[in-house]
Amino acid sequence: MNRRIDPVRQDSGYGSTMRRLTLVIAAIAMTAAACAAADAETDGVGAAPGGSEASSPVAADDAAETVGLAVVETADGEALATSDGRAVYLFRWDSEDTSTCVDGCLGTWPPVPAVSDSADSVDASLVGVIERPEGATQATYNGWPLYFYYRDTAPGDINGSGLGGSWFLVSPDGTAVGEPRGGYGY
Repeated sequence: MNRRIDPVRQDSGYGSTMRRLTLVIAAIAMTAAACAAADAETDGVGAAPGGSEASSPVAADDAAETVGLAVVETADGEALATSDGRAVYLFRWDSEDTSTCVDGCLGTWPPVPAVSDSADSVDASLVGVIERPEGATQATYNGWPLYFYYRDTAPGDINGSGLGGSWFLVSPDGTAVGEPRGGYGY
């Protein structure tokens, strides 16, 4: 008796294997799509919503400029800001005079350019500058590379404070200000 095996029938083995393979491929594709969508909607690794550094309030032209620093009162306590009131942050995974925020991180956390002047309340001996991995300069305070947060769009905004337990405002003595809070951070 010659019995034909139907490749579509589940009991034949072939159809069952193909269905499983198709499901695995579909699951992988959906997972990849969901991760990409989550990255674009949050502050995950990658850029800000819109997917480019252009969505940052600090334009690429600003990299050559300098900023002044001042001490301001925030909801988290006294912290450094630019002379026009824009909060600056430190990243706890950086080390002294070394920035680890690169590539997609820079869309969410653009570096503060060199400091030109500071208010009397800022300890000028703690102000410095480093060369970033891509060759640009970045301001430091007490050795910490300084960053802006792309969602701080108005003077006094501190939306990045404590984000992901890694990004903090900077106190006048050069230490982290604020409490860790949820979020992806970058």
